[in-house]
Amino acid sequence: MAEEFVSLNPETFTEGGGGLINDVDGEFSGFVFDMRDLKGGSNLNPYLCASFTAEGESYDMYWSCGGSANWEVGAGGKSLKAKGTQKGINKGSNLGIFLASLYNAGFPKDKLGNDISILDGMQAHIIRVPEPERKGLNRPAAEPGREKTIITVSKINKLPWDKSKGAKPAGAKPKAPAASEALESEVVGIILTALADNPEGIAKKDIIKSVVAQAESANRGAAMQMANNDSWLKGRSEWAYDNGVVKMP
Repeated sequence: MAEEFVSLNPETFTEGGGGLINDVDGEFSGFVFDMRDLKGGSNLNPYLCASFTAEGESYDMYWSCGGSANWEVGAGGKSLKAKGTQKGINKGSNLGIFLASLYNAGFPKDKLGNDISILDGMQAHIIRVPEPERKGLNRPAAEPGREKTIITVSKINKLPWDKSKGAKPAGAKPKAPAASEALESEVVGIILTALADNPEGIAKKDIIKSVVAQAESANRGAAMQMANNDSWLKGRSEWAYDNGVVKMP
């Protein structure tokens, strides 16, 4: 029987719980799933690994996928294979949050199958967002005075298969995420609270950080997608949005 690898498409995700480069353009390469212990021990768990080159420097990046009880690496590191009860990528995992940010930035969802190497060569703008609090997990601690963060993509400048010279915006435009009234109310409330403390305006990347830090854990992935979507931000009457900045009207 053929091996079945987990889909990387955010529409299939399930609910559930490098150097500090940030807010910069660059190019991804070398995407691979690998078993790692970032503490340097022998407790190996699956991570998505990649390199990101920006301003002449290369940075190693890692996104945790979950525990080794649920996942194993397959297809020479190109895919994940479920071996426990978990059948879909958790929306609240670091991997889930990263992949969802790609879709929201305009990566064609039909290209996200189960082979992660499809992302090699993608040029993008990255931002860090706070890592969700996950009680009871034995994870590497952040350095003193520094919060744990996740690398996400806020804009795709060039899709991997685009062979033209020079970076240019990805062809697919982000779609406003379908959302419940409760989720919209939650995100709007977080943004309005942030604006009350910063009436001069807030950059979208900082709005995203606030939403990720404050949204209910079950909603965090969808809330981040909403806050990162220009069409949704521009369409709200509670504030004005222009050139990546949210302001009171």
